[in-house]
Amino acid sequence: MNRKISLLIKVAAIIAVCMLFYKNGVAQAEGMTDASWMNMADKEIFLEHYENALNQALVNVGEHNLRFHYLAGICYENLEQWDEAINHFQAAIEMKAENERSMAELSYIGLGRALMGSGKYPEAIDVFRIVVQKYYMNVDRYYPRYPNYSDDNKNEIRIIADDAQFAIGECYEKLGDAKKALNAFAMMGRFYPFSRKTLTANEKVAAFLKK
Repeated sequence: MNRKISLLIKVAAIIAVCMLFYKNGVAQAEGMTDASWMNMADKEIFLEHYENALNQALVNVGEHNLRFHYLAGICYENLEQWDEAINHFQAAIEMKAENERSMAELSYIGLGRALMGSGKYPEAIDVFRIVVQKYYMNVDRYYPRYPNYSDDNKNEIRIIADDAQFAIGECYEKLGDAKKALNAFAMMGRFYPFSRKTLTANEKVAAFLKK
């Protein structure tokens, strides 16, 4: 009998501890703001935990602003759920928040990549051209851009137009238009000599010229 009572006491204690953790967790969650949830999503994305970012952080965001859609787009893009990524990046772009210039620019890049992922290369080219023509200045030094593209930190170049120009060449490659792909890659050396992608672009140009 004593053993049964002891076991019941232990079980009751475990349940009490679990309830305490649950209540504390709920209390903490109730105190979280939209910005806090998105900050949490940022951290999960840096760790490449995209499903966690969506299902444990972004799902709790009440106001779906530009930042929310950008972060969701990044998650869905990396999960290769292209339609969802396209929808969120488009939503971010349509908000046109002037005080969030970097996120707006990066949403164009994300949209272009998602369109590429879904095989919509002509549409992707149109989006990347917008970046090349309009968003050619440096993005914010400290805004997280994740591993989807890289900067030339040595020369302090933080533009995304070179990524867009390179992607245009890739799209024409996928479409089998060698002439337009060649021209797109050749522009890398002329306009973005310090880009990390220029060497690859030059190699592609050399390969095209040998054919």
